[in-house]
Amino acid sequence: MQYPEGFEANLVQSIESCAERFIHLLHHPGERGSFGRAGREHVRKNFLLPRLVCDELRLIKQLVG
Repeated sequence: MQYPEGFEANLVQSIESCAERFIHLLHHPGERGSFGRAGREHVRKNFLLPRLVCDELRLIKQLVG
């Protein structure tokens, strides 16, 4: 839930694999930019105030409807 869909290749299991992914992203600015944009959008949709408002409105709709 905390990771943008489609970027699971960046999940790592060790310090070494973290370093490899970091170097890979340094050498691939397009992929790095896409990852950053997807991460910001994922946080905006799932964890910030708009998500809270949507959840509250969905609850109110269920209680009223």
